[in-house]
Amino acid sequence: MCVEVPCHGCDKPTWRGCGLHIDQALAGVPEDDRCKCQPWTQAIFDLKSKAVPTRHATIEAKLMAAFQPTHLEVINESHMHNVAKGSETHFKVVVVSEAFEGKKLIETQRMVNAVLKAEFDAGLHALSIKAKTPQKWADSGGVVDPSPKCMGGSKA
Repeated sequence: MCVEVPCHGCDKPTWRGCGLHIDQALAGVPEDDRCKCQPWTQAIFDLKSKAVPTRHATIEAKLMAAFQPTHLEVINESHMHNVAKGSETHFKVVVVSEAFEGKKLIETQRMVNAVLKAEFDAGLHALSIKAKTPQKWADSGGVVDPSPKCMGGSKA
């Protein structure tokens, strides 16, 4: 599976384990012959503009593709933790989808975590998940409690 990551040497986009920058790897490969294994990639990575997707955009695109939610919030909460400015390590997601109908809380958590496994493998540290059916979302008034302040950790 193609998983985009920043190059360790220069931060240009590359694929995990490829050894080449994406633009180098795709040089001379016609569009029709390129890997289509992850349809969400087209929504978040435009090879013509060389735009590198943020983790926020990647999470949003993956959740949209997997659950077709009626409501989706992806909130970067990294600023609430003891991490470098601009980090994308701590997120809260609110996903409202029929896909969660009849599922237990632990099952919905596992479903979301499975969709975002590659993000955890690439450095996502923490994810708060609020996964609800449309009916439970309506019953809650469409409100999610704010996240608590960070209680620990250091930049050491």
